[in-house]
Amino acid sequence: MKKLLLILTLILAVIPVHAQENFNVVSSIDTQETYAVVIVPFAPLIADDGTRDDEVLYGMTMKAALSGDYVFLDMPYGTLPIEAKNVELVSKSQAEEWNNSVTHNIIAPFADIQSEAKTQSFPPIITLPRGSRVKIGEINSDDARYVQAELFGGVKGWVRRPLIRPLRQWNVESEEVARKKVVDDAKLYLGTSYRWGGQTPIGVDCSGLVHMAYILNGLEVFRNSRPKFGFPIALKHLEGNPDNTHDLETLKTLKPGDTIHFSGHVGMYLGEGKFIHANGSDFSTTIASLISSDENYRADIARPSEINTFGTVFPDEPEKLSVKDFYARSFTSGDKVGYRFYVRAEGYTPSRAILYPEGLSSDVIIEISNDVKLWRFVYSGRDTERAPEYFYTKPGKYTPAVELINETGYRPSGKTITSGIYEMKEPLKAITSAENYEIKSAEVKIPDIKTSPDIPSGFVKLSEFAPEILQEIRYYSDYNFVGERVDGYEAPEAILTFEAAQALKAVNDELMKEGYKLKIYDAYRPQRAVNHFVKWAKDLKDTKMKKYFYPELKKSVLFKQGYIARKSGHSRGSTVDLTLFDINASKDLDMGGTFDYFGKRSHFDFKKITKEQYANRRLLREIMTKHGFRPISTEWWHFTLNNEPYPKTYFDFAITGNE
Repeated sequence: MKKLLLILTLILAVIPVHAQENFNVVSSIDTQETYAVVIVPFAPLIADDGTRDDEVLYGMTMKAALSGDYVFLDMPYGTLPIEAKNVELVSKSQAEEWNNSVTHNIIAPFADIQSEAKTQSFPPIITLPRGSRVKIGEINSDDARYVQAELFGGVKGWVRRPLIRPLRQWNVESEEVARKKVVDDAKLYLGTSYRWGGQTPIGVDCSGLVHMAYILNGLEVFRNSRPKFGFPIALKHLEGNPDNTHDLETLKTLKPGDTIHFSGHVGMYLGEGKFIHANGSDFSTTIASLISSDENYRADIARPSEINTFGTVFPDEPEKLSVKDFYARSFTSGDKVGYRFYVRAEGYTPSRAILYPEGLSSDVIIEISNDVKLWRFVYSGRDTERAPEYFYTKPGKYTPAVELINETGYRPSGKTITSGIYEMKEPLKAITSAENYEIKSAEVKIPDIKTSPDIPSGFVKLSEFAPEILQEIRYYSDYNFVGERVDGYEAPEAILTFEAAQALKAVNDELMKEGYKLKIYDAYRPQRAVNHFVKWAKDLKDTKMKKYFYPELKKSVLFKQGYIARKSGHSRGSTVDLTLFDINASKDLDMGGTFDYFGKRSHFDFKKITKEQYANRRLLREIMTKHGFRPISTEWWHFTLNNEPYPKTYFDFAITGNE
């Protein structure tokens, strides 16, 4: 521990010595010819809100412009300020001279550049983190474990040979070798603390990890959690299983070194369903899994619905850009209904797109070239408020079309690549007025029911809509994993969107013909209830319900393994937890496990249950999926309506009713 503190102290406190005989500080700034060389071990780049947005490492160079106490650096993704004391301004030719002379990266977590080739040499001239760039010279004649290291400005010292590695060039080896090297370098950061904007072994964030793994191998990829046009990561779309999971079959085209782009997060695929990521959940760099049966499965991010896209630097068809899916989602704005459009694409990220919202026969054309809108349009159907929008002036059926174009982004041949025109598979049944917006399509007929005044329009109380369905609302009681009534449950009432309730009633009507009923444990869940779960999970001393709900697990792993999350699909109003009730026997069917049990016994395909118990699970799953619900593999009781009306809206109204 003392050694670590000493290293950190030296990194932060040592001021590098720079001889001036080779490089002179530029006093008159010409933005076309002025460059900056980083002269400290590492330094932060500052975002608009004052937070650390990125880090630069010793020896890196980039175009720059001075403004007061700050220098604005021209990074590959934009311009960001750095304190002027952390860089030295030079001419373009001097920057090129330094870049051409650099031969090695620091590859150890940290390396001392010492004044003498001796273990006892102290203090070091400077202590540099992994990724720093230096010029390496002759081997020491007295101790071959050391080589000469020259810093920017001409100062020379000694560094131990195992701590450095020659600069690597991209695309000089086979794909297989390159993938292995990138993955091996990503693994160098295992155990590194999570640090927003970090790129060093002191701390690294998710995109910093992926960025450094590729930079160390000679390839510049976009320093963010999403792909971007102009950078060599091609989009790759993979479909998951119907139960919203991945397995080795669905992931068979994914290879080590490929990237996984979640919402606001990115990881690197390692193979066999596993990925490495620096994450703020456990504040570390760890290996997790996309496979639900794996002990390192991250249910909160690894489901296909949580993954925006995959990426690869080795696309099978680098000159091809294609549309895999094209769809629209409706929304309301005042008294109008609008539509937001999304595309799932494969190929290098396009630089613009052309949308034909009313079809090819119409003169209405929308060009999408804004970076943020293009990002939301091409592969992120999650943050809907910034996706391309269109308001139809006349209701009716339309066949929207789209064309993706890459003419200024990354293209191996430099030629323009286009997807061609792609039409939406099913006509869009557009409406214009929000008056009957709860009717999501012309086929849905809402029966004449009275909506309770204490819940929003579009939701129903199941006790009123389908009173024959049984309810045992666990979070209203104290028999649940928290051990007390959960916030927001002011009545033992199941509330659902009309669409989900209608589908659930159809399920129950069919079951009753066979002598069964549905029993509901939970339906709509207020966000305040989810917050209650999070607060409970952080209190590691509160384990009074452990023996009932998580006897095999430590409470500290409930976040990591996805049992507790900060958002729940239940809050969208179309997810339900339930079981089957045998009317003749007057008891629940035996499912081989209890509701809300945290462990593998709750997985649908758990092997250590009887044939009868498994048959009961199958009966529930088959009839629910028949009526438009999708299951998940980790909880036999959990189902979500496929066409849920509020796929991205999380509600927080309290559950009220008669006790």
